[in-house]
Amino acid sequence: MLAAELYGNEREPHLDTIVCKGEQGLGLDMISAQEDGTYGTLRELACQLLEAEWSDGQQIDDLFLVLPKEPQDLWAVRAIKEIFGVSIIWKTDGGWDGLSVDAALGR
Repeated sequence: MLAAELYGNEREPHLDTIVCKGEQGLGLDMISAQEDGTYGTLRELACQLLEAEWSDGQQIDDLFLVLPKEPQDLWAVRAIKEIFGVSIIWKTDGGWDGLSVDAALGR
């Protein structure tokens, strides 16, 4: 409700987290408006997502960081997954891309 109100008032939230329930269990999606996509930024966002998971108190099965475009440091996508257990997906001209895009979209 708050995110919708912010968008309605022409404010663009920097980060938004959403818990989604699917066949694979609960997923926590963090939607970021940041566009630089460097390793440092992705690492910082992954830590924030882990903090959000901890503070949520639910058993989260999958963590997804959702970006508005392909990360600048594309190699970091695999590193963030292996180090933090956070999957990164991003918007493309034709849809979505990333290592776990099917799981993030519930396919």
